[in-house]
Amino acid sequence: FLRTDASFLSWAASPGRRAKESHAGAAAVALVVTPNHLTVAHAGDCRAILVKKEGATRSFEALTHDHVAERSICAEEADRVERAGASNEPGSVRVGEHDLPMTRAFGN
Repeated sequence: FLRTDASFLSWAASPGRRAKESHAGAAAVALVVTPNHLTVAHAGDCRAILVKKEGATRSFEALTHDHVAERSICAEEADRVERAGASNEPGSVRVGEHDLPMTRAFGN
């Protein structure tokens, strides 16, 4: 992870690059596993699933829900975006003059 991060930062800061050239952003899933608990956090365009043992009734279980502002998928997230002053557009969120493909992220 640290080598990849250092390599990306070096590339992003290289001479001749302008900040607006990149459409890069950041998204992450973090899990903390203890003997009795599994805690999951996520932001941006990423998912976490738990794959179960062979023979289980369901082969996997979603641990996260997409942060999308499409009312038909997640009305709560659509309401949050609108309360923050943004508008929902098909496939993106409009903030001022900018379209964002997700409702939560960090970095860039």
